[in-house]
Amino acid sequence: MSHCHPETVNRANWKCSVMEGDLQQLRSNNRNLTEEKEQIQEEISQIEQHCSSLASDNNQLKENYTVLTNYNNHLQKIYSITAKQKDVFQNNYEALINKSQHLRLFCDTTDMQKPCRPCPQGWEPFNSSCYFISKDQKSWKDSRIECLKLGADLVIMESNEEQGFFKGKTDDYWIGLTYYTKTSDWIWLDGRSLTGFQKLSPHYLDENCARSWRTSWEAWTCDTKARWICETRALLLNHL
Repeated sequence: MSHCHPETVNRANWKCSVMEGDLQQLRSNNRNLTEEKEQIQEEISQIEQHCSSLASDNNQLKENYTVLTNYNNHLQKIYSITAKQKDVFQNNYEALINKSQHLRLFCDTTDMQKPCRPCPQGWEPFNSSCYFISKDQKSWKDSRIECLKLGADLVIMESNEEQGFFKGKTDDYWIGLTYYTKTSDWIWLDGRSLTGFQKLSPHYLDENCARSWRTSWEAWTCDTKARWICETRALLLNHL
């Protein structure tokens, strides 16, 4: 039986000791890695739960956004309807104010016992209209402004009878008729074209406004000074 050399034994023991130390270190490292792995897995699990929670919150936010968008669209429709109703109410209010102011021309608002007049004081009635014949002379534009201030407009002739009503009252006055160069047509203030019972003298250059001259109508330059006649509706029950 052979015997190992002491140096060989010592070297072997040293190697075993080193390997034992390495093994212990590996075991320690393995435990540390296992703990780190478990910690990482726990963190991953928490992250996954957090992501799931965020996804759920995101879906809820999307649902809320859809609900709010639909609600906003509904409010926009309500606002649009309300704005239109406001415009209608405003127009009705302004019409009522205008009618009230117009009514004051015919009725004594300080004494409601007095009957209303068919025409404002100083105006002349004919059929269903009232007429104001000016004493001053102004241009066609300024004459119309004066009529508008009175809640009326320049007269629009409807018939020979209406034309004849003014015979002897005045022979020279502006009427609500102007010439439109774009259409080469004479247009009444209510938008109708000149047709029917009356004709105008030939139109020259800038003679774009019409006035009654004795028994005919003539084209004149609009800056010419002349008297004018305003027309408004007579006070009728079915117009109140």
